[in-house]
Amino acid sequence: MLYIGNFKMNIPTDDYIDSLIKLDKKGNEVGIALPFPYIYQYAYALNNADIVVGAQNVTEAVIKESTGEVSAEMLKGVGAEFVLVGHSERKKLRGETMSKIREKCEQALSKNLKVVLCVGESREDYENGNTSKVLEKQLREILNSLKNITYDNFIIAYEPIWAIGTGLIPTADDIEIVVRHIKSMTGKWAKCELRVLYGGSCKASNIKLIKCAEGIDGLMIGDACQDVKELQKIINA
Repeated sequence: MLYIGNFKMNIPTDDYIDSLIKLDKKGNEVGIALPFPYIYQYAYALNNADIVVGAQNVTEAVIKESTGEVSAEMLKGVGAEFVLVGHSERKKLRGETMSKIREKCEQALSKNLKVVLCVGESREDYENGNTSKVLEKQLREILNSLKNITYDNFIIAYEPIWAIGTGLIPTADDIEIVVRHIKSMTGKWAKCELRVLYGGSCKASNIKLIKCAEGIDGLMIGDACQDVKELQKIINA
C-alpha cells in the first residue's frame, strides 16, 4: 500500500525526521508532504530512507512575475517528487476552482512531479446519495483534458470533506463502492485505471475498519502522520 502523510502547516523537527527515517514501512511505499520551507532541508535524508518527499501545493502560474508563488520547477529542484493538488482546505480557504486545479496538475506533470489529486463530497451530498455524481463532475473536469497521465504519475485521493479532521468516516462498504466507481472513471478519462487512496480522519483507532474496504491502494493521513508511533500503528494494522 501507499501511505502519504500531509503535514499541513506544522513545523517538522529534526527529532521527528529522525524518527520518521526509522519507520518500519513493512514493504509499503511511504511519502510525506511537507511545508515549502522544509522540503529542501529534509528531502535528501528522507529520500535516502525510501520516504518520498512532496509538497502541499504548486502554482498554476506560467509567468515568473508571480510574486509569492512556488513553481513545479522549484519544487522539483529542492527534492520534491510529488505534490498534493485540489485539497478541500485550499478550495475552502483559497477559493481554488476546478479550472485552477487542472492548471496546477498540468504544471506539475510538465516538470515530472507526481500528482496526488484530492476529491471529495460534502456531508449534504453524502447524506443525499450524491457522492458519485459529485466526484464524477470533479474528475471529468480534471482528467478529461489532461495529457500524459499514467498509473505511476497520477494518484487520486478520495477525501470526504465531512471526514477531514472530524473523526467521522464512511463505512467500509461506502468507501469500497466509491473507490470502485473512481477507478472506473479514471479508466474512462485517463485511459488507465489509477491508484485511489482514502483520506479523512485516518488514525490507529479506526484504521482496521478503513482497511476493510476492498480496492483502496493506500491512505492519505493528516494529523496522525505528525506522530511517528501513530503512523507506525496505522501501517502495522
